[in-house]
Amino acid sequence: MGFVDISEANKAILSSDYRGAIEKYRSIVEKGVEDKDLYYNLATSYLYMGEYGSAIFWYKKSELLSGSSDDISRNMRFAIQGLEEQGIVIPSDDSLIYKFILKIYSPYLTIIYIVLVNLLFIILILKRFSLIKRDMKVFTNILILLVFLFSVYSGLRIFYVHVQKRGVIIVKSVEVKEGPSDAYKTVSQLSEGMRIRVKEKYGEFLLIEIPQKNLRGWIPENSAGILKVSKI
Repeated sequence: MGFVDISEANKAILSSDYRGAIEKYRSIVEKGVEDKDLYYNLATSYLYMGEYGSAIFWYKKSELLSGSSDDISRNMRFAIQGLEEQGIVIPSDDSLIYKFILKIYSPYLTIIYIVLVNLLFIILILKRFSLIKRDMKVFTNILILLVFLFSVYSGLRIFYVHVQKRGVIIVKSVEVKEGPSDAYKTVSQLSEGMRIRVKEKYGEFLLIEIPQKNLRGWIPENSAGILKVSKI
């Protein structure tokens, strides 16, 4: 999608009209726009409104597009502290590998990877037809290693971001049911900001689990934000 004007939404947040800013940013998001600054500003609006679960969710979305940053980490700590003051403890489900792939992510990595693959392909073709006289064994081996490392990183990112679906509870509290209906027995209750793994969807319910709490059950779909982006 081309350029999208978010200046009006930015004006709202600068004038402390955080609810108005949220409405304007959300209207842009609903058009399918994926932008790290849009997500970051939306998260900050929720943070100022004291809606910490939604703030954490949108900061995590911004992180998926731009990688980790000091600003995002600091503001998420503010949100988590706000929840802790309400007696809500948010355990992190982020493994070291997940943190690593977010920390080093950059939109330019894909471009670099494509350039390296094409360069390696060209060199191998030229060597195959003896069009390169110089010994390029060391350079070629370095290229092969870099392509391999980029491939491993890309595979891990695809798994953790696109296959292993994660989410954040964005409502004040939600009951976890034994089945995909309000008629089922309640097995637990989750507060805003809690991290979840999304296993499947049935109707308007999500089957979720929290490994640290050994919890598995169903919640309404609209009670959680799913951490997904289209960009690899």
